[in-house]
Amino acid sequence: MRTILHLSDIHTTFKADNEEGATAHSRFQTIVNSILKEPKLKPHGVPSIIAITGDLMDDFSTDTLTEVARLVKVLRDADHPVFVIPGNHDYRVGKEIAPKADTFWSKLVRFDHSQVEWLTEMPKTKAKYPYAALVDNDLAVIGMDSMAERIGKKYPWTAVGEFGSAQMQTLEELLLSPKIKNAKRRLLLMHHDPFHDSPLKEIIMRLVKDEQKKLKLLLQKHAVDLLLCGHLHEAIVYNRKSILKEDTSSLLGMCIEGGTSTRFKLPESELGSSERPGPHRLLNIDPPSISIPDLKLLEA
Repeated sequence: MRTILHLSDIHTTFKADNEEGATAHSRFQTIVNSILKEPKLKPHGVPSIIAITGDLMDDFSTDTLTEVARLVKVLRDADHPVFVIPGNHDYRVGKEIAPKADTFWSKLVRFDHSQVEWLTEMPKTKAKYPYAALVDNDLAVIGMDSMAERIGKKYPWTAVGEFGSAQMQTLEELLLSPKIKNAKRRLLLMHHDPFHDSPLKEIIMRLVKDEQKKLKLLLQKHAVDLLLCGHLHEAIVYNRKSILKEDTSSLLGMCIEGGTSTRFKLPESELGSSERPGPHRLLNIDPPSISIPDLKLLEA
């Protein structure tokens, strides 16, 4: 089964006066160039899956989205299946959350690959989450949008996320569907970390509480091997027992919060002072494990 490179919270800005975002853009270019040259990301000649769990942009703009899409296409053209889901910053325009879901979808989410079978409809323009795909006939990938219910509203200072009841219901239906249920492994992607237990982040930077509870119940019922997320910039790894307080083989194997792959620094007022350097983790999913903690893709 393919290895998985997990990237998150890139926060790039293109053609703008955001100095940190411009630095993040340069670093993302370096990461892409390093991926193309890194032999560990093509074991036995098979390109790794790349999962990017949101906040590819620091603020939405057409120029930045086009540039990020160009860099993602470079990776896809090198035969890497690149799965992308949006984060809160991908929808942010100033103090608003703009309804840019369809633009993000058409530019970044949809792609064709000879070894990827889409299990959900992949329309060209209209965004549709959660999406589901089968890679190499043995790995099921499900991608969710944790900002779906915030679109068109003011940008919340708490940076909370919300899937909405329809998306949660579809997630359960997908987990029950034969191709996903019978897949050898299941990978779930989302931006907001659903399992943090920091007292401060019980108020900010989280999913709404009802959805946290519903997600835990879903994962108690269905076998998900690996959940990848971002948002916190803390690079946390949870094992199954610490998340769900159970030790049953049908539960989530591991949850990994990806930190920030470009080492992007958010203002302390927005995140606090607990950021850590973001690793570039190469993951195995059979069984779930971290095979190389940091590929050092920024050092090329």
